[in-house]
Amino acid sequence: MAVHVHFQTFTMVATPHALGQSIARAGVPLLDYMAKNVVDVPKLFNAIVEDQCFAIPMGELLLYVKKTYNKRRRRQELECISLTPSRHVHTRTKTFAKTLEATFNPSSVVAFPYWFDEI
Repeated sequence: MAVHVHFQTFTMVATPHALGQSIARAGVPLLDYMAKNVVDVPKLFNAIVEDQCFAIPMGELLLYVKKTYNKRRRRQELECISLTPSRHVHTRTKTFAKTLEATFNPSSVVAFPYWFDEI
């Protein structure tokens, strides 16, 4: 089952696939892993282009995300699609996803998880 985290202007949707990979590859739930790696979710949402897949470096892994408009629910969503090791050949030579590294600013973090203040 997917996890939905509601923000003021969008909803982050973590797919069952991404949730399972987080436990298997990182050993912790996805939201904990994102907080540990200081992912500024609202800043990430604003930085990416709609309907384009992006690979976000998080430690030794890449989180694949996509910003979409869900017509059925009538809302903007940030889909957390997959979590893969950055050393895999198919991940290193990806052409389907753009890499976005400028979304992390650890110095701006006040508390864990700091982006829950927006919810």
